[in-house]
Amino acid sequence: MLRVMGAVLIVLSGSLAGFYYSGRLKKRCDILQEFSAFLAELKTRIRYSGADIFSLLSSLEGSKHINAVIDFVNQNKDSGKSLPDLWEQAVTIAFKGSPLKESDRKAMIQFGETLGTADVCGELAHIDLYVEIFDKLLKSAGRELNEKSKLYKTLGFFAGTSIALMIV
Repeated sequence: MLRVMGAVLIVLSGSLAGFYYSGRLKKRCDILQEFSAFLAELKTRIRYSGADIFSLLSSLEGSKHINAVIDFVNQNKDSGKSLPDLWEQAVTIAFKGSPLKESDRKAMIQFGETLGTADVCGELAHIDLYVEIFDKLLKSAGRELNEKSKLYKTLGFFAGTSIALMIV
């Protein structure tokens, strides 16, 4: 009886590992979608507001990661560091441990490198460029989710089952 319970627990743990990695793929898609929504909202605020970039950022709200970036930038704006340095540090801290790929993080950091340095038309063009970049990243993440999500779940289940069969 103890062996059967152990086998069931091993199969269950393999399945849960598959669901965990599948969930990370979904979370990556969600974060990229939220960042795209953030860009769209920032574009609207820049177009219709004459405020500086720090005021615009503080008026925005997003997911917990995006709010962490905005809060970090606003809290440290008087530290003497430039906005690109603050943005890079904020993105690094806020998305540490997240399922984003390094290319996703680099795109987010590159977005902040010239943020707030151009006139309204330049800012809007800059945001349009990154909206396209994040749309491509989101499509890529969606394809990866469709291709690998079921695979991770299935492999987790069968790995757990294989190990359980070897033990029993």
